[in-house]
Amino acid sequence: MTARTSVGRRELWRILQPLVWPRRRALAGVVLLFLARSLTVLATPILIGQLIDDVIGNAPQATWLVVGVLVVVALTGAVLAWLSARTLAVTVEPIFAELRETFVRSALMLPRSAFDATGGGDMLTRASEDITQLSEDMPSVLPRLLSITMSSVVIGIGLGTQDWRFLLTLVVVAPLLLLTLRWYLRVGPDTYASERNAQATRGRHLLDTFRAEATVRAYHVEKVQAERVRRAAWEHLRWALRTRIVQNVLMGRITFAEFSGLAAVLALGTWIAMSGDATVGTVTAAVLLFQQIMEPLSEFLTITDDLQSASSSLNRIAGIIEISRSEETDSSGSESRYDAEDAIAAGPDLVSLTGVGFAYPGGRPVLSGIDLRLPADGHVALVGATGSGKSTLALLIAGALRPGRGTRTATVADDRIISVTQETHVFAGTLRENLTLAAPGADDARILTALEELGAGNLVSDCPDGLDTRIGHDGHQLSPAAAQQLALARAHLARPDLLILDEATAEAGSADATGLDATARATIRGRAALVVAHRLTQAAECDHIVVLDRGRIVERGSHEELLALNGRYADLWQVWSANR
Repeated sequence: MTARTSVGRRELWRILQPLVWPRRRALAGVVLLFLARSLTVLATPILIGQLIDDVIGNAPQATWLVVGVLVVVALTGAVLAWLSARTLAVTVEPIFAELRETFVRSALMLPRSAFDATGGGDMLTRASEDITQLSEDMPSVLPRLLSITMSSVVIGIGLGTQDWRFLLTLVVVAPLLLLTLRWYLRVGPDTYASERNAQATRGRHLLDTFRAEATVRAYHVEKVQAERVRRAAWEHLRWALRTRIVQNVLMGRITFAEFSGLAAVLALGTWIAMSGDATVGTVTAAVLLFQQIMEPLSEFLTITDDLQSASSSLNRIAGIIEISRSEETDSSGSESRYDAEDAIAAGPDLVSLTGVGFAYPGGRPVLSGIDLRLPADGHVALVGATGSGKSTLALLIAGALRPGRGTRTATVADDRIISVTQETHVFAGTLRENLTLAAPGADDARILTALEELGAGNLVSDCPDGLDTRIGHDGHQLSPAAAQQLALARAHLARPDLLILDEATAEAGSADATGLDATARATIRGRAALVVAHRLTQAAECDHIVVLDRGRIVERGSHEELLALNGRYADLWQVWSANR
């Protein structure tokens, strides 16, 4: 599954409606303020035309009266411009804030398969650059768009009141502007969408390169990966340059349309004035009004460029939200079930898999015919060669993936199943905040007791400010072993009903392995656990061992039973023991 770069209008409105509709009265007030501001814009050219006629007609009293009214209109317009922009910002900014929250929540709720298919780099680009682009463009575009809409209508009416013939100039301008808009709508959206996609591809390659840096070096494919990044960067640059070309062509067409219209209104005004059908002030007012109406119309085409940029970002954000909602809808008919009644009855199995098969999109089957039960007490180990499907099976048990076929039944909610993998993350914040991430109610006494139970008191003692020490980015740096201890302690504090350790201590060096294994044993003590074992000594300590081979369960039983069977597990144990 790949996250869509755009969504339909109905889908987009379905996403925005809960954010916009509760603020409909405030938005209506904003429209009225912009309408009032447009009236002051209309009044200014008309008053200037009247002022010219009064000066020519040598009417000083009327002249000063018009000057006074002009000052009042200018001040009123300035106040309305400030008030309308401020009111719009106060009304709209919370909408963008809630949209960002909805996006992050939707991204975090995506099934693992959907997240992996989208790609970490693409997701990061949507969460950072697209959100930033939307936040920067929309607050500037919306006030201008409202002002343009109101001003164009009001000033167009005012131009007609001076002399209906002045409206004929729009016959010259309108086709030029419409052709420009038609050209831009044909070229612009696809160009911006392609530029955003190229940006996401570049981000994905960069992220994958840094994430897999050790693998890249190990296989000596630095040049290959660098070439991928180079091609992605140049592809993004190519589309970025094309967007600049589109912008420059747009500006040229707008300038030509404005010049043509101004020449037409000057010629028509001169003819009307020479025929005696209008005063000099009326012609001046008409010219100024035409400039006033051309300014918003030209600006509309200008902000269409910003609007397309923001729209492209909005559609990419909405694509993730829509996928998340689609997944929620699809999950109602999924073959992964949580039986609340069984949970109340505290049945013997927390999770059971029956005839489960799974394949990643576009790939071969990873698991086939899996029948497995996770009891409410005891520890189950998964053993198998690399690529046998252990981690995928762990994700299915955790509810992070849904079966492609077969049934997953759980008597415990998925949020009561916690997984700890070899990939740990230290969040920017204090040591306390990192430890209580999944247990926000835990006080210092509970934290220290938990660390003591796990034999991980060094986490606090090695930090200069104890639990108040800032760790993570730009903070105190934890060693890999300490980061893994942190992940295990975090899981312990959450008190899960089922704990899954997916090679949680695999990255430990020989000096840290013993201590981390002791912490892992203490973490699963007294609770149901699934252990994906990378050292067979860990499997030997579990109550039940399941052996996977090429996506199928080939053996199961206790350590002693499997050794007596003299099968696949016995072979693995013999090799493991010889290399210890």
